[in-house]
Parts: sequence; structure tokens; C-alpha cells
Amino acid sequence: MNGSWTRHRRAHSPPTATVCQLVTMLTPHYCCPTQIIRHVAFATYCNFDQESSSSRLSLSYDAFCKESALSNAAGVTAVSGRMLVLNTLVSFKTLDRKRLLADCSDELKRVISSDLLKDQNNFSLLTTFCLTLFADLKHFHYWYWNCVPALLYPHNLKMISEVSEVDDTMEKNLHDMSRKFGGSPFFLLGFGECAPLSQLFGAQGADLDASEVTIVFSDPSTHAGVPGWPLRNLLAAVAYHKRSWCRARFIAHRANPSLPSIFLHIGWTRCANEEDEWIGAGAVGWERSQEGTLEPTFVDMSSSFDPVKLVDEGVRLNLSLIRWRLVPEIDLQRFSNLHCLILGSGTLGCNVARGLLAWGVRHIVFVDSAHVSYSNPVSWVMPSVEQPRRL
Repeated sequence: MNGSWTRHRRAHSPPTATVCQLVTMLTPHYCCPTQIIRHVAFATYCNFDQESSSSRLSLSYDAFCKESALSNAAGVTAVSGRMLVLNTLVSFKTLDRKRLLADCSDELKRVISSDLLKDQNNFSLLTTFCLTLFADLKHFHYWYWNCVPALLYPHNLKMISEVSEVDDTMEKNLHDMSRKFGGSPFFLLGFGECAPLSQLFGAQGADLDASEVTIVFSDPSTHAGVPGWPLRNLLAAVAYHKRSWCRARFIAHRANPSLPSIFLHIGWTRCANEEDEWIGAGAVGWERSQEGTLEPTFVDMSSSFDPVKLVDEGVRLNLSLIRWRLVPEIDLQRFSNLHCLILGSGTLGCNVARGLLAWGVRHIVFVDSAHVSYSNPVSWVMPSVEQPRRL
């Protein structure tokens, strides 16, 4: 069961172009080679993704906005996390990720062991992330590796019963209850009524038995029988506060009609020394690559961001349109293979070269006397008066 949850979480990758744009916004503030920029960021996940797609933790253009400015659409849950932008590739690759994951798990333990969960508004603290990045802005190359920490507590988890789908009546009730709590990702269900999950951790839930309640959480998983990663830390919080419980019932709520919500009855084994088990609990979280290995993701965005490549792509598009609409038999490869020698780099030479570039010629050599006359500067195609001196 632990393996299934970990395997599912590897698909939580932020959108590549958006990550690169966010890094570009932060990187200009570097002032020394070893600096690490730490910035609070917000991401979102939803419980209505299609089964054919990967479940997503999405960073958008509003990642640096206030939480109140984020989307409050039904089924969309905001997640608060951190972005660590490193200034060199070496510092990115040598970052102590074990220590970083341990720090994230310690923060989760602090949240769970405090009284923060007695307030319904604090349950978003159970889901967090730490996105590490490096941007080579000269070449538009980006490296990033995301960590979604999940506590390995309690131990010896087991399924009390088989995973089953909820019926249509319960599905409708779940949608109504979710709207009642303003789209809250967690709430409590018991005796046909719903209540804020905070009641489970407050005085009102002190005497509740595990068989009396079912805990509902918004599930981003796109796998029919596998719950998503928010269940891990929620289960850790329940096991920590309810020391008399050895099992709990959960409903993974999904808003996609083709992917029904599922019922989970999970049990675990209590240790003799609960406090030592809690203190020593580890965590997992670093996402795996598409090949299943633990390594960062590299993205080359030069084809989208590099102005030179964008111009080249525009020229290729224009020539392709000419061949498609006007001259189907034209051999464009012949133009790109030409080597041209232009005698003189003045008005005529520059205009000829510009025309050749428009036809896809990539190899042009200028021969000039090393001095360009200023007799008629208004006819030049050069952008500045100083440029001829550098020819």
C-alpha cells in the first residue's frame, strides 16, 4: 500500500513553461554565486482530472499571489509551499536533499503535534511542497526537482477490507457536503451528518470511536483504486491524535463522473513506545522522473524563449507557406545549404544579405575595406550608427 501511494505521487509535475517563467521572475535578484532564494509559492490540485491523464500539482501565473487571490473553483485546492532557486548548477546538484526532506518532515510533525488542526482553516498545512530550481537564463535551460513530503507514519499499514466505489446516492451527498463547506478538502462524516474535520481533533471528538466516523478528503488521484498523496499526512495526523485507534475509514472524494469516489478502510499496528515511533518517523517525497529514477527534470526552453531561434522559426514558417501555397516544387534545403560571398557591407550588401536570410540562407561572408562610408546613413539597414565601425 505504501508503494502504491509513493508511485502515484511521481506524476505530480508542475507545468514546464510556467515553472521556467516563475524562475525567470526570481533569478534576476541574485547577488552572489552561493545565494539561495527562498520564496513562498502557491500551487493547486483538483479532484476532477481525467483518468487518462496524470494527477497534477500545478503552479500557475498566480503562484506568488496571496492565497485569497487564488482560484476558488469547486474541486480546486490551494497548496502552500516553497520555491528554492539556486544560483549555480553545481549548488543545485549538490544540494543536501536528504536534509531538506528531513526539514520538511519536521515542519509537518510540528503542524500535526500542535493545536493548529483544531482550526479547520489550517488543514491546508498538511499538504505542502518544496520546489528546487536552477535557471541558465543565457541558454534558456532549466532544472527543477519537486518534493511533496509525506510522513511514513504509522507503520505496518494494511487494508481492513477491499477498496470499493461509493454508490450514486453517496456520491451526490459528497458533492453537496463539499459545497456546504466551501470546497474544503477535508471534512467529517458520521451518522448521516457532516462536520468540519477540526471537530475530530478538538474537545468534541475526544470520545469518538473509529467506527463512528468516516473522514472525507479531496482526492487528486487519477487511478481507480489508488488514493492520492494527501491521504498520507492526513492518516499520520489521525494516528497521532487518536492513540486508541488502530483503524480508520476514509472516502477519497472525486468529482469526475468517470472516476468514482472510493471507500478505504485502513488499519495499522501500534508500537510499544508511540512517542519514539513518532519522533523517528521518516518521510518520502522527491518525485521520480518519467523513467522512474530519482533525478531532477531538465527542460530546454530555447525553442520558445530564445529570440534568435524564434526568428529562425518564423523564417522557416514563411518559406514553408510559400512552398505550400505558391511553389510546391521549390527545394528549400538547397537555399539553406548555400554559401554566399558578398563584396561590400554597405547599403547594397546589407540589403542583399537580408534578402538571402529571408530565403533561408545561413552562410554569408562579407568582404569589405574595413571602413564604411557615412555618406548616406539614412539608407542603412543597420540599427545604429556605431555598428558599421565594428564590421
